[in-house]
Amino acid sequence: MLRWLSKLTVEEENLFFEQEHILRQIVGLYVLTHYRNRPDYIALLADSPKHYIRALLYNDNVIAALHMCYEGGLEEVKLDELSDIEKIKGNLIPTTSLRYYPNIKGFAKLKGTRIFRIAVHPKLWNRGIGSFLLKKIEEESNKLDWIGSSFGATAELLRFWVIKNGYIPILLGPRRNPVSGEFSVSVIKPLSYKSEKFVEEINREFRLRFIESLHDAYYSISGEIAWILLNKTFGKYKTDVKFSGSQRPRIESYLNGLLLYESACDSIKSLVKAHFMSTVDERIKMSEKEERLLIMKVLQGRPWENAAKILKMKINEAIELMKILSKKLYDYYA
Repeated sequence: MLRWLSKLTVEEENLFFEQEHILRQIVGLYVLTHYRNRPDYIALLADSPKHYIRALLYNDNVIAALHMCYEGGLEEVKLDELSDIEKIKGNLIPTTSLRYYPNIKGFAKLKGTRIFRIAVHPKLWNRGIGSFLLKKIEEESNKLDWIGSSFGATAELLRFWVIKNGYIPILLGPRRNPVSGEFSVSVIKPLSYKSEKFVEEINREFRLRFIESLHDAYYSISGEIAWILLNKTFGKYKTDVKFSGSQRPRIESYLNGLLLYESACDSIKSLVKAHFMSTVDERIKMSEKEERLLIMKVLQGRPWENAAKILKMKINEAIELMKILSKKLYDYYA
């Protein structure tokens, strides 16, 4: 029989005394699922009132577990000390939000919980247990403003958090982790009306920064990961294109077959930016393959050969598809 331990908290000291066998199973589960465990993780549970555990049991055996910590609720005085952000311990999502979006200070005042680690027994993967855990935590956290997590950005993890469970990307580190080779990403789900407004604004800022950096800092990020990050939005708005100088006549010449893509790529880029800066419900409908071509070729500036190979297309097919997509974008956004 499945049993959800919602009272398994360090404040009650059950975890370290009466239920030590549960703690051992939880640590063993994290080892089994390849988490880089350190002794100080257990110390955090024992010493910090902000850290707590939840677990899912089957016949007294731990089959899934979550390690979480409360964050946010930063005082006004701390928000004014942006140069001392690193001194504000134990608030990863609020402090990184302040670092990247210093103009949106109000979010750090809200209270939330960050999922530090989540693990499901490998024999039970792909059965919806991870999503079940998140739903249980969301139900328990209804008095908080948000729930979130930070992790190394892989396509598999992003599809779980973003596509399957509806979490909103808000932060992406500028450099790859030297050990894992992954960019660090933070995602959140708003739980209160106050947080919804901040999440909408922060997600818009996130996509703007990400789009403008895809040709530089994120040139090497996979088209799949970039697509996932750009295809989870919050709110509802459409972005119109404002061409300047010769941009409009040049893209019209490109669409009429008088110019090559390379002669109108700046105009096409304006259209693609408008597309991904609009929320999903307000965008013209395209397939994942089509949008990944736009990301890799237009926003990242990859060679035709590279983009076509990744998408398993011939080069001339990719070139022709680009013209078709550009026409759709032009008709819809311009």
